[in-house]
Amino acid sequence: MRAALPFAFALAAACSPQAVIDGATRRAAETVVQPILETRLMPAQAAGVTRCVIDHATPGEVQALARNVGTRGGTLPEADILTIAARPDTRACIAAAGLPQPTEVWR
Repeated sequence: MRAALPFAFALAAACSPQAVIDGATRRAAETVVQPILETRLMPAQAAGVTRCVIDHATPGEVQALARNVGTRGGTLPEADILTIAARPDTRACIAAAGLPQPTEVWR
């Protein structure tokens, strides 16, 4: 029992309030990005591209995307998604997953 106590404290420390907030913000941003991508990609493809876009967005971009939760995607979120998707690291992530590049599909 005593040996488990330090582990429990370490586990609790890993779940910081900021980490919880960041995770919730990322999930909210995903609910904005994926439906927009699904207008041009198959749902499974959109899910993979969404992960790459969110993983390579800055914290400010994730927050900006998350602010659009509950609204229909408009030109601003689409532009943000395309900007993030056009970055070399994001393009590499999408290519490594064998998915189509949004910057090519949007043309």
